[in-house]
Amino acid sequence: CITNGSDDLLTWHKRLDPVIAAPPEGLDVFGFRDPCVWRDGDLWYMALGAGIKDVGGAILLYTSSDLTAWDYVGPLLVDDSGAHDVVWECPAFFPLGDKWVLIVSATPRAYVDYFVGTFDGMRFQPETRRRLDHGRYFYAPQTFTDASGRRLMIGWIWEGRTPDQDIAAGWSGLQSVPRVLSLRPDGLLGMVPIPEINTLRGEHYGKHDLSLRDGVPYQTGVQSSQLEVVLTWQPDGADEVGLVLAQSPNGEEQTRIVYNRLTGDLRVERQQSNAAGDTDTDTQVSPLQLAEGEALNLRIFFDRSSIEIFANDRESLTSRIYPTRPDSLGVSLFASGGAATLTTLEIWEMRSIWP
Repeated sequence: CITNGSDDLLTWHKRLDPVIAAPPEGLDVFGFRDPCVWRDGDLWYMALGAGIKDVGGAILLYTSSDLTAWDYVGPLLVDDSGAHDVVWECPAFFPLGDKWVLIVSATPRAYVDYFVGTFDGMRFQPETRRRLDHGRYFYAPQTFTDASGRRLMIGWIWEGRTPDQDIAAGWSGLQSVPRVLSLRPDGLLGMVPIPEINTLRGEHYGKHDLSLRDGVPYQTGVQSSQLEVVLTWQPDGADEVGLVLAQSPNGEEQTRIVYNRLTGDLRVERQQSNAAGDTDTDTQVSPLQLAEGEALNLRIFFDRSSIEIFANDRESLTSRIYPTRPDSLGVSLFASGGAATLTTLEIWEMRSIWP
């Protein structure tokens, strides 16, 4: 459907009949929604989310000269993974560097994948497929370009509790930290928090060349539920290094963010994140294989119940926790399987975006 707005966008007029009334003839779809529209010269393009019966997720391509009369070109991309029950919804399709990027949100399995490849105006040829975020809570991201030409992305962060708990809380869901997207030399999607978020930094705690003894927690003394943490570790003697957030004084509640250099994975361990045991508490894992000589670089945003982790500018993991205790505010670090030295540890308390 289409709605036309006045120049000031304060008045809107809905067209009564849809501009695309039904799926393409001969295509048996069980999902058909979420247009992503862009202009190239005199032609408008639209990528539309779909699911094709007995096939799976698909993105359909349309063109128009006036935004009203649309012609179906054909599938932009069809999933060949064998997941026949999946609909690809909320597509985002855009040029980045000398490539094109397609982002799809897969339902009902609730994950987001991205593809990098080439587009000739008719068909998208993917060269790379990767998971966009490994935490299960980051979904339906949309992108746009700002005045300086940056490609920015904001995602919807789901809840990890019951609908009744959402109703009792009075709110449900939030928007992610805006991310600046780039195309890396290795063909993967680079993702970093928007630099403007640095203006929210408040009180600072910093250590350099911080030694962690095997099995001996290091207490930072920081007490807060709104933090930005930057951590750098050049893998040395330890098998694992970790950060503990939302920790009560005796550790009854805590959430552990752990990197294991032997397995090459980054984990958010939530088994003790909620003492009542009435919210999601599974461990969430992101692959993060470091190249020879590459340091671990984590940037973590913790805002009461949301955790967004950016790892080496190429992997992200978004999670949710719901501590029950008002004193679950501690921050500590640890190493296991050997001693470790953190090259950098910086922690800022984060101010609200609201004046």
